[in-house]
Amino acid sequence: MSPPDVMLAHHWICREPRILHCAGYHASAVELVAALPPGRIHLIVTDWWSRPPEVKLKWVDELLKERSDVKPILLAQREADAHALRKAGPFPVETANQNGLVDERLFRPGAEEPEFDAVYTARPSPFKRHELASDVDSLLLICRATTSTVTEEHFARVRRDLPRAEYALCGLPVVSTPSEGGREEVFSPQYARIVPPAPGHIAAAVRELAGRRADPGAVRQAALDRLLPHRRRFIDLCQRIYDEEGAGRDFARDFYGSFFDKMLRWGRLSW
Repeated sequence: MSPPDVMLAHHWICREPRILHCAGYHASAVELVAALPPGRIHLIVTDWWSRPPEVKLKWVDELLKERSDVKPILLAQREADAHALRKAGPFPVETANQNGLVDERLFRPGAEEPEFDAVYTARPSPFKRHELASDVDSLLLICRATTSTVTEEHFARVRRDLPRAEYALCGLPVVSTPSEGGREEVFSPQYARIVPPAPGHIAAAVRELAGRRADPGAVRQAALDRLLPHRRRFIDLCQRIYDEEGAGRDFARDFYGSFFDKMLRWGRLSW
């Protein structure tokens, strides 16, 4: 079977034993994995979006119809999500937030004095709700257009109305709105505020945190303290696979020898 010519966020964690890490529950991923050479594959699946358990389990069922030698392991962003998945189906589930695999070497506090009250990095798509930052007095907006959902109308509105874990690793306190994706798992209550999705609430939280002038090193360390236990769970999971397969190796040594941000890259899946 020839693999479909589509892109997938994935990475071969190890090729002996075969451990594949991929993001999302897309139909194309089923086709891609089904086209790989025969042999057991431990498939670790994370997600960048919040999806109902039944959607994820249906995807796994479709995958196993194509490849009975694949062993799926579902990563949950929060313990509550893990509990819901375990309750819904029989597949192995681990709580290991995707932000546990953020490469902290890439994100560090700068030496310069802050020039802006707030920074927001997000693609300029409507669902990113840039307008919620419209009351922030001094905002740095970082974005790039990578999707067809970006429209000239939205660009115009963003320009008119506007005068994540990486933020905290850079020593920046975080203002967020409620979400179901588990990002709050790595937010320290001391340096983060989760507020209702309204410009006034966001601006007030920004003013409060900016006025505190928290030590960037302390903000970063607080994020690491919450992030690294999730990475440890990911490493422990892979070590159990090593042990099950009789690899006779320390996975942590292999992991840190090739670690990169999120352990995922966009590309065509091949063996």
